[in-house]
Amino acid sequence: MIDIGIAVTGGIFYLTGRYNMALLLLVLAIISGAGAAFMSVVNPDWYFQRRMQAGLDVDVFNPGKGVGAMLVTKAIVIGLEVWAAYCVAQTAGYL
Repeated sequence: MIDIGIAVTGGIFYLTGRYNMALLLLVLAIISGAGAAFMSVVNPDWYFQRRMQAGLDVDVFNPGKGVGAMLVTKAIVIGLEVWAAYCVAQTAGYL
């Protein structure tokens, strides 16, 4: 969820005309989301612990459960962030 918050902040910068800051924040959001997805694949127990800290449903007998759904969600969100970054880069004149 942090990556979505970063991207929304980038959208606010875009609306105010600060395209370079918007692009920077979108790239940061992409890196943050990809890093979280990578960590959950490499270490499913990390993802399990994060879900427990957030108070979400966890399966004690299968700590890796839910990683697949999270990866699909991250893929969609990162795809949208890449598309938004491409559009902002065109607007800013970087492409």
